[in-house]
Amino acid sequence: MNANTDFEHPTHKIHVRILFCALVGALGAFALCTAFYNFPDSTVKSRVSPAVNAVVQPWLEQDWHLFAPTPGTSNTHLMVGARIRSNDGTIVETLPFDVQYPVEDLVKANHVLPTKLPGVTLAAQERMADYATELAAISRAPEATQAELHTELDKRYQPALDQIGRFMSRCAQDRFGTAQILAVQGTFTTTPITPFSARYANNPAPMPTKIVVTTSWDPFVADIAN
Repeated sequence: MNANTDFEHPTHKIHVRILFCALVGALGAFALCTAFYNFPDSTVKSRVSPAVNAVVQPWLEQDWHLFAPTPGTSNTHLMVGARIRSNDGTIVETLPFDVQYPVEDLVKANHVLPTKLPGVTLAAQERMADYATELAAISRAPEATQAELHTELDKRYQPALDQIGRFMSRCAQDRFGTAQILAVQGTFTTTPITPFSARYANNPAPMPTKIVVTTSWDPFVADIAN
């Protein structure tokens, strides 16, 4: 009996074949998920995104911040509005206020803090940008399927939407104090950075602000600070 006898046993050959097939299957699934992940936005991609994202995003998605952050070309902000019941019982909607600038101004008020702070728009940028992209794809789908696709989309993004809703409730509470706040709504906006060539011109034209996505009215979460 030679040293290769055990390896050549039929049972071992079956195990090797099973292992080989499992490896090929895993690589094939990875290649298929990667392809779907990078396909242009469509209703088909919206339907398979839950399964594809569950495979790609946790471990395999490329984070370009590993090398260097991409230079910014625009200013992004989150505007928060609130529905408040006044003393006479009427419900009014406040003018949206910016909650991004206060985070950015923390460094100016306390020089001990790091010079770069992750603002709320940066924290929500990836998820909300993906949400806005998929929402735009749904708007191009047949009208009969849009309600179902929108419901599925909101269900997948519910954790992120809940976090943003709680943050907006805290901002509204800080802004309006003990007012009877009923609901909050957020609007993500983006404004191009003024080019250097026009930055010091006389009376430079203001850069246009674009609305990226507006959330639905979320119920106010009381005492969020606690």
